[in-house]
Amino acid sequence: PALRSGAWIEPAQVSWRDAAGAVASGAYFGDAAKPVLGWLLSTVDDDPIYVVYNRGTAAVQITLPPPPGTAWYRVADTGAWMEAEDNISAPGNEHRMAQAKYDLAARSLAVFVAR
Repeated sequence: PALRSGAWIEPAQVSWRDAAGAVASGAYFGDAAKPVLGWLLSTVDDDPIYVVYNRGTAAVQITLPPPPGTAWYRVADTGAWMEAEDNISAPGNEHRMAQAKYDLAARSLAVFVAR
């Protein structure tokens, strides 16, 4: 619901992140060699969502930021390796992340929700 809400997303609800899960600096945004961009969306009514995108031509290992809830759950990954699972988990079947590191395929996007 947070991604399809008709309400405007306030700047304070979005935190832009680098590949290490830290808040992205202006220098990070200005470096075209950095292929990863993440954003943490926090709303009052919905579970926090973390989206991370790898525009690069090689896989990268990213670090998830500390979850605002108990843990991160992978909702979707557009990487070819997950196509056997249709890339998107059905509600309630999301994969609970056991660690903060995640391998993100080239030119793919992953979505996580904190609970």
